[in-house]
Amino acid sequence: MSLKAHLRELTREDYRVLVPIFKQELPFGDKLRDERILADLSASEGWAVVDSDSGEVVGAVTINGLCPLHYCTIHAAIKREYWGAWRSEQDLRMVYRHLFVTLDLVKVKSYAIYGVTYHAAKCLDSMGFKVEGIDRCGGRTPDGKVFDVVLYGLLREECKWITE
Repeated sequence: MSLKAHLRELTREDYRVLVPIFKQELPFGDKLRDERILADLSASEGWAVVDSDSGEVVGAVTINGLCPLHYCTIHAAIKREYWGAWRSEQDLRMVYRHLFVTLDLVKVKSYAIYGVTYHAAKCLDSMGFKVEGIDRCGGRTPDGKVFDVVLYGLLREECKWITE
């Protein structure tokens, strides 16, 4: 039986459920304090990823770093077994319509950690994002390890998920 999931608006009630998912699924998430994850979630907006059968919250797609009328950063942390289950055409159209039409953004940014999050790079590539460069030593774990970050971008005119 294959798992199916869908998106719904993220609520404050979802935050506590998402903390252990973020700690498990984010690279170096196990080194982050719960309060840090909760603060990041409360500063974001986005969608909960929900198991279509059980209603269980299994992840989130969040946007932050919003520069009105210009860009934002999109990020996802989802239980591993649901990685491919949430990206229905309907949900992707809803997300990108919100970003490019409702918010009237020109660009959506994202990232993958070089040599660590291959699945994120593959997902971004499949959604039409383009590699824009490498931010050398662009990230640092709480214990001091630095890592390179692959920067991605998707322009409105390149987005295959909207028709407006």
